[in-house]
Amino acid sequence: MNDNSSLTINKWLQSAQRQLKNVGIQSYPLDSLLILEHVTGFNRAHILAHQDKEIPGSRLKDLNSLLERRTKREPIAYITSVKEFYGREFYVDKNVLIPRPESESFIELLKKHEITHESIIDVGSGSGALGITVKLELPTDTVTLSDIDESTLKVAKKNAHNLGASCNFIQSNLLPKSGNYSVILANLPYVPKDMALEPELTYEPILALFADNNGLELYERFWDQIGQQASCKYVLTESLRDQHASMIKLALKAHFTLVEADGFVQLFERN
Repeated sequence: MNDNSSLTINKWLQSAQRQLKNVGIQSYPLDSLLILEHVTGFNRAHILAHQDKEIPGSRLKDLNSLLERRTKREPIAYITSVKEFYGREFYVDKNVLIPRPESESFIELLKKHEITHESIIDVGSGSGALGITVKLELPTDTVTLSDIDESTLKVAKKNAHNLGASCNFIQSNLLPKSGNYSVILANLPYVPKDMALEPELTYEPILALFADNNGLELYERFWDQIGQQASCKYVLTESLRDQHASMIKLALKAHFTLVEADGFVQLFERN
């Protein structure tokens, strides 16, 4: 596409969708719309209702620049800096993993089992999607977000501020040495290092994805720490389904038993 020419919305969308489809991106209709929304500031309804409207050349340059990034399989969330989680928009950048719909099971399990009015910590909080959503969705006493990386915590703090969630923040390697928590959420790295991944995942922070010992090395350390948390009543973890049996064994050693699994997420209760 010629960056200096003008095109109608419809023409640009057709070209963008064709380019994305040609490189194997299945979500090409949605991704092209998301890029257009991001650059123009128009919502989807306006875009679809005014497809004959011309896009100025200055906007075309920005559109095509972002489109090129997506054709290289960079995740759309990093391109637009936004990812929806549990009905809210979270800011994301390359310091954090992109929140996944599968992780919404943390919230569903907490609600289903009426685990409220507790002191909750989100270990390895990343963007803060889990902890912030808990604070906004449930009548919870305190929510603490913990992560080893300072730049990651900055993203979580930004999201908490943007969404009006009052949370505490701690920089820590897994569980903090101090503090009493009755509920612990952990979405730690669990991808085995020899696992083949889709191209988009190569853009996400490696340390937040992969772990040794078939993906369970960090969870092994985590469950060792849980044994020292006498106040903890519930633990929720996320991992691959074929890791769930191993996770149950790790939990049993820490005196926790499985209550329920929902997709990738498991809920454990102290014996």
